[in-house]
Amino acid sequence: MNDEALQTATQLGFENAIFQSSLLRAKLAAVADKQGAIHQLNDMLPNFPKSAMQAEIFYQLFTLTHTAGHRNRAAALYRALYDQYRNAAYKERLQELDRQTAR
Repeated sequence: MNDEALQTATQLGFENAIFQSSLLRAKLAAVADKQGAIHQLNDMLPNFPKSAMQAEIFYQLFTLTHTAGHRNRAAALYRALYDQYRNAAYKERLQELDRQTAR
């Protein structure tokens, strides 16, 4: 079903739907193939340059790799987004990433 949604979104040029479907595909892949999911997420980076999308991709990479580089990049992006928009979802994600540093 997600593949159909991705195909339709691509045909119609709906960037947000393409992003969400691609992200879901990577998350689903992570269940059986963590390295494949990491590869999919890395492949998404040049295709989705918006800060909010980059932040989410780096966050998902961090959840799979637990590397400081991914955590730091996600945190920096979410911090900038929160500073600009004061969006509660960005603040929550930033707080979650900050807690990861404290461990």
